[in-house]
Amino acid sequence: MSHSHSHSRSRRRAAGTTERSKHPSVSASVRWRILPALGATASLLLTLGATGAGASSGETGAERAAAPASRGSDVPFEPIGFERIPVPPEIRAGSPSFAPDGKHLLFPGTHTVDGKQKSDAWITDLKGKNLRCLTCSTGADIPRLPYVFPFADGKRLFLGFYGVLECAPSIVNCRTSKYLPYDLSTANPPGGVIPPGGAANRPQAVVRQGAYPTLAQDGKHIGYSDVRTDGLEQMVVAKLVRKKNKYVAEDPKVINPPGPTSATDRNIDAWSESTGLYELKTFTHGGSHVTYVHSGGTHSENPEVWEVNLKTGVRKRLTHHPDWDEDFAGSPDGRSAVVWSNRTHNMWDALGGLMPHRSFIDAPMVGAEAGMLINTPNNLACGGVVWLMPGEGDHGGSVSGQPIIAPDVHAHTTVTGWSAWSPDGTRFALNAVKQGSGLFSGEVPDYLAIAQMPSRKPTKPEPVVSSEVGDWAPAPADWHPPFGYVGDVTLDGPGGGTVDIQYNGKQGAVYGDYSATYKNYSEDGKTFLDGTKKIDVLEPGITKVHEVTNLVMTGEHTGSLRKDLEITGGNATGTPTYKGSSTATYDGKTVTGPPSWLTQKGSCPERLPKKPQMKATAKSLGHGRYEIKVTASVAGMGPNETVVDTRPVTHARIDTRGQDAYTDNRGIAVIKVPGDRPTTVKVTAGETITPASLRVG
Repeated sequence: MSHSHSHSRSRRRAAGTTERSKHPSVSASVRWRILPALGATASLLLTLGATGAGASSGETGAERAAAPASRGSDVPFEPIGFERIPVPPEIRAGSPSFAPDGKHLLFPGTHTVDGKQKSDAWITDLKGKNLRCLTCSTGADIPRLPYVFPFADGKRLFLGFYGVLECAPSIVNCRTSKYLPYDLSTANPPGGVIPPGGAANRPQAVVRQGAYPTLAQDGKHIGYSDVRTDGLEQMVVAKLVRKKNKYVAEDPKVINPPGPTSATDRNIDAWSESTGLYELKTFTHGGSHVTYVHSGGTHSENPEVWEVNLKTGVRKRLTHHPDWDEDFAGSPDGRSAVVWSNRTHNMWDALGGLMPHRSFIDAPMVGAEAGMLINTPNNLACGGVVWLMPGEGDHGGSVSGQPIIAPDVHAHTTVTGWSAWSPDGTRFALNAVKQGSGLFSGEVPDYLAIAQMPSRKPTKPEPVVSSEVGDWAPAPADWHPPFGYVGDVTLDGPGGGTVDIQYNGKQGAVYGDYSATYKNYSEDGKTFLDGTKKIDVLEPGITKVHEVTNLVMTGEHTGSLRKDLEITGGNATGTPTYKGSSTATYDGKTVTGPPSWLTQKGSCPERLPKKPQMKATAKSLGHGRYEIKVTASVAGMGPNETVVDTRPVTHARIDTRGQDAYTDNRGIAVIKVPGDRPTTVKVTAGETITPASLRVG
């Protein structure tokens, strides 16, 4: 989501600027602030999400992942340990990436130069030796470097928000270097103005470019998100082209779901899926896909991670939890991912995520809520950790994932995406702060943290392919979501009933009022929705937003959403404030928010993540032999957050007198107890799962 201050450890968005449109219908008075975000999210209105519905955006016909897909029942927990690479205390370091050789770490570090704070790109080996600054002598003015991406050629670095560093003969041995800025304005429509089109009957504007820029594996494409008055964020993939004195973006394509083709278009997916809040995250599967976060559409006010095939436009939902899922860093072989998630923390479920329903007006409020939850100066641990998951996601919500919880460090966000993984897929570089720190306050460790997975064997990365986007994706001037439309529309529910939508945007989605009234509305003819959702953006730029919602769900599933919430400053400098509350109920589960810790000062130790507890059982096989079965559990899963996900623990160490054994992928190991005498068996599995012990014999 978003922010205004700087903190070199999280992906840092530069302070927003005031921009004036040349078109008289687009207000020139709006002040925009692009804030750095947590978990990699943020932009004008902080961004989130994961969407999908419709022919190319639904899960119907979704493709298989490039790597062999696992079954949800086959995903065990595994040992995870931590390496700590020392960094001098005068450097505030974070967001590390692996160099292509897998033997060095690249990272942004803030330090003091001539009495001023400055960010630079650094490189170190995995023992913390041979630390070198790569950009200190280039003359580059880099006040807030959020992250670095290495090019596969091993000779260049993509410096988020700023430009490209060229090294010779390589970044590992950078004897000579040159810094070239990059220019995204070359991908803008003329004057930044979006003409009317589709259902949009008012011109709109691109007001800020380049939120969370990320490099594709092919080194020839970049992805980023632009803030627009009508779409809040359009996700763009463009070619990165070197010119004489800079790099530029060319041939931009918008990879959001399409909006309606006209005001009379009654394709419900076109009206719903294009009105959520989006942000592009990272390239996956060798660059053939992009992951993004989306809140809105068929999963109203529920940020989830999705993936889109750049060639075909086919979309696949990767996470399924009523709370907030955002960053998704796929491993080089495509079989695993590290995901930043608030699952089990009850952050966003109360704001609407718990009760699944389709919406058509979410983006303004989701933007304000994101800023409220992220910009509040509190312990980052209040808002979730990173989770290890299969590369194809959480299997429809049936796989909890394994929380990566260090004993002395809170790891958050995965903004460096694929580059945070070691090339062989056995390690993952963590973005971490000390417990008790906020996003822009507190201490960072004097080391870089790496999660290592000792039970994994090195694998080969998926082949690098071109990230060129297919013809299905339009240019920015040709993408028109409904917030550019002023008027009313009535749509039929797929399973019956209707929804009446009113768009009254004075400036697209960033200033105006919007409502949706459901009348016996149904997606499937089994569950029905009645009531009204109304969102008022009271100040331009989404700096003050008020939502009043009263929805009731009946039929096969039951629930309700009662919400009267006003947020001020969610997208502005300083600490956001809110008044009111929201209560969501679904199939017997009720949650109320916003969470109480938002009003606290400092940390919230009672909410710090807990390690899963291992459980070990023994079954006698006779003759002193015993089968030991090891499992661990995570609660708070499932559509109503009442499911406990219990999974085997692979490669758990069974420690008995005189011998060790390790569990297989089913969590089972066989041991022999000498003399069949009673003995205590100790069971351990890395640093992220609580050990267990049991008496055998």
